[in-house]
Amino acid sequence: NSAWQHTRLACQAFCGECRIHCLVRMLSSVAALAECFRRHSELHIVSFADRKVVVRSLTIVGLLHFFCERIARWQELDV
Repeated sequence: NSAWQHTRLACQAFCGECRIHCLVRMLSSVAALAECFRRHSELHIVSFADRKVVVRSLTIVGLLHFFCERIARWQELDV
């Protein structure tokens, strides 16, 4: 069930529910500041994990909307 997945993921991947709430506040603040100053900002994720794993994890904890399609594996970067 989704509540169990959320709780387990919160503990294992995000170090607890409190940390997720802090992330939500921080990401919301970044979005609000960008809007306030009429600046466009995009948040990106670069990860060692497969994109599907990252998308699923962010979906379960309710953070995907901050990143949309801007999630990449580190091998995809042109550096």
